[in-house]
Amino acid sequence: MSSQVRELPTVPDRQLDYTSAKLAFDRLIDPAVDEAAIRRELDNLAAQARAIAGPHATDEAKLNAVRRVIYRTGTWNGQNPFSYDLADPLGLNVNNKLLSTYLRTRRGNCVSMPTLFLILADRLGLNVSFATAPLHMFIRYTDPQGRAFDIETTSGANLSKRVAIIGKRATRAISDEPKLWAGSPLPSPSFPRKLESPCLCPHYRKAMRFRLSPE
Repeated sequence: MSSQVRELPTVPDRQLDYTSAKLAFDRLIDPAVDEAAIRRELDNLAAQARAIAGPHATDEAKLNAVRRVIYRTGTWNGQNPFSYDLADPLGLNVNNKLLSTYLRTRRGNCVSMPTLFLILADRLGLNVSFATAPLHMFIRYTDPQGRAFDIETTSGANLSKRVAIIGKRATRAISDEPKLWAGSPLPSPSFPRKLESPCLCPHYRKAMRFRLSPE
């Protein structure tokens, strides 16, 4: 299974599936993860979000639908909405970062919460990707006009306009400089799909005891 994780950065962006990538990581921690059950629940949540958004939905309607399915109590989530895990907010127990744990307990952290939002939003056709800050992950959404917004999924997933001025080096493509933002106090730019693995690795590395590539 570790070979599947190692191969993720080499998969062409258009072919990489967020669900498959996350499950590849999760099965390193728990080989007994029921992939079929997780996919069924994700399919159901995505279908509920599509129904709420309605046909020919705008991006705003789709974002509101995903937010509603995850955070608002209703039949779409079995009257059991998802929320922040105050007992382990940093996900120090690596099992709490698993998608299966989040779906079962409805309690998440800054790994599992943005991952679920990303998967559902992507399935609805929204332009979303992971973004990172030190010891934290969130979502970067880009609207049809090319404007970027941050979505903090640990506190309701509301949009906030990016206002930070990063500097001249920010004009370089993140895909060309994946370590450009290491140690930066400011949020990173969004990551292409193939860099989902570098986003997730720091949150799993101690438990997995492996690296994507040798130093």
